[in-house]
Amino acid sequence: MTRPLALLLLATTPLLGACASTAADAPAPAAGLTYDGREVFGDFERLQFGKSLQVRLPAKVAVYDASWSADDERARRVVQAVRGLAADTDTYTDVVSLAAPDAARGDFAEALRAQAAGHQADLLLVLERRPELRESSSPLALLNILILPAFVLPTQFDDVSLTVRAIVQDVRNGLVYTTFDDHRRREVSATAVGEDAAVRETDDALFEESVAALREALARKLPALERASR
Repeated sequence: MTRPLALLLLATTPLLGACASTAADAPAPAAGLTYDGREVFGDFERLQFGKSLQVRLPAKVAVYDASWSADDERARRVVQAVRGLAADTDTYTDVVSLAAPDAARGDFAEALRAQAAGHQADLLLVLERRPELRESSSPLALLNILILPAFVLPTQFDDVSLTVRAIVQDVRNGLVYTTFDDHRRREVSATAVGEDAAVRETDDALFEESVAALREALARKLPALERASR
């Protein structure tokens, strides 16, 4: 069983929506989205650390999916995320995935960092997916009791949305460098028989787009922090 990102993020609530790549129609971040790490964001931290990256790029990053979902779905999404981030060879030497550590709630964040350290990772990226589906149908859906209309008439109209949030943390000292908050939605029309497949394909596409946006955001943010440390 995975822990939600709300249990993993304890000092970054002020960060969310401030230094992330966020779609214009994104909802306000959940109040409980916090992480058990020291935040590099406030005035004191600016003086202490100068918003600088404590590792050198390209770096090795470990990815953990903190979403509430079935294990096979979570594993599939992690593969997508790893593949998407690994395309940026200027920022990352390697991208690996992490399984849920066997730790009590209070020790979960430390256990996750320890697991990342075991992979010799420099950075830990924790992400959370929140898919939402709103279903509706046209009056013609009554014809779906007949076999042929269920296969050929697009009577189902769904609103598919996905929110992806993430944080990037220094594996060695627990500093949280940046966050990401992305919201996307798409309308889908499909036949009664093809509705499930259409929703899955749309969810896949939305997550692929979010991962690309995450990669681009980190490709800007992390090198900027590294330059600030020189």
